[in-house]
Formats: sequence, C-alpha cells, structure tokens
Amino acid sequence: MSRYQFATLIAEIFELDSSLILQLDTEELSRNIPTYIAKRPRHSGLKTFKIEEEIGKEIDILVMVQGDEPMDTPTMISDALRPIREDETVDVVNLMGRIESVEEFEDPNEVKVVINKNSDAIYFSREGIPTRKKGVLNVPMLKQVCVIPFRREYLLKFNKMSETELERIESVDMMRIIENGESVKMVMTESEIFSVDTEQDRARVEGKMESDLLMGQYKQTLD
Repeated sequence: MSRYQFATLIAEIFELDSSLILQLDTEELSRNIPTYIAKRPRHSGLKTFKIEEEIGKEIDILVMVQGDEPMDTPTMISDALRPIREDETVDVVNLMGRIESVEEFEDPNEVKVVINKNSDAIYFSREGIPTRKKGVLNVPMLKQVCVIPFRREYLLKFNKMSETELERIESVDMMRIIENGESVKMVMTESEIFSVDTEQDRARVEGKMESDLLMGQYKQTLD
C-alpha cells in the first residue's frame, strides 16, 4: 500500500472531506515534524509536495500526525482543523493537552507549551515550563499533541526557513515559527493521549488500544 493509499484510508476512517489529505509519519517514530516535506532535501525551488505528484492535484491543508501518538481520534483532527478553516489569518495549528502528573511534566519526552491569552504558543520546551521551582506549584501544565494542520503555502514557507537556535536547543521545530515572529494557534483536546517513547509506554498504549473502537475499523478496512 502506497503512502497516498494509506493516508486516504485513514482519512476515510476519520471521516475527513475529500479536499483534505492526511500525511502521516510512517518512515520513523520521530519527535520532529513536519514529516515528509522536512525529510526531503531543502531547496528554494520546492513548489510541490510528493503527495501532490501522486494524486495530480494541489491540496489546501496538510495535517501532520505524529507516528508515536497512535491514539488520535476523528474529534481531535476536527478540533485542530477548526481554527484554520474559520480564520484565514491562521496558518498553522497545534493541539495541546493537560498534563496530569508531575512525573509527566518533568519527562523530557513530553514537549511542554506555554500559551498567551489568545491561545497562541509563547514557547515550547522539553523542560517543565512554566517553572514549579519558585514556590508556585499550581502552574498550568500543558503538553504539545502532534496533530498539526498547515496551510499548503505556509508549509512551503516553513520548509524554506533556516533551523533556528532555540529550535535546536529545545529539539522542537515549532520554535522555528515563534523565533521568526509568527504564530502557532493552540487548541485544547480533552482526549486521552499517550506518546510512545519507551517499552513501558508501548505496553500501556497497546493495552488501551485493545478496547479502542477505531482499531476495529482499521482491521475491518485492511481485511
């Protein structure tokens, strides 16, 4: 099954309209996104995506879905798409979720985010931000959830941007957007999401997916 066929299959299961192509990170379980376009050689003449060459038409929005967060739901994708569809000034959206424990807050595998009053990202870090070390323990603990819609032209622009210093320091490529003075709109998801970074994570997620209704749909469609 080709990348396009697989993406189309998932889009059908997730009940997305035909104008949207879902592009998945199936090559490696990477913490860095965007997936396909970022792995292609950077050059100033890049004007199309490989997936457009396969389907023979230009797309409007690409949704990047992280391979190590396998419990994404249709509601999550719909929520992430809402700002970019309703506001033409929004070029990129990122889901976020609440962190429920100090252990998770201090886990460097979880990317934390701080937002402003307009729900735009101020900063991303693998450290615990905002700090709990100044005597205030009840701080907002939010994490990045990697369902990320991009407008097509903005993703091409993003690909031409040079990697930034804070992006390298934090190992979070959304920092490239912030350092260039642009915005990442954050949207809260109430869905339970776990990333898979260790064997313990894998076992936990596999257990939860045993009772996941979408897994049944995947299996039926692939059969």
